[in-house]
Amino acid sequence: GQWRKVEQTKFQPTRHAPVLSQDGVIYIIGGINSQQILDTVQVLKLDDLKD
Repeated sequence: GQWRKVEQTKFQPTRHAPVLSQDGVIYIIGGINSQQILDTVQVLKLDDLKD
């Protein structure tokens, strides 16, 4: 399938991290394991709350 294009927040996609979009959907970039996904998502959400 194809990724649908989304307007992104300040979070930019990397080879090793998911993207948290404005609609709250997490787009996984590349292949990483579930624990890394959870860790990264937690960091993104906490960082987002600081603003």
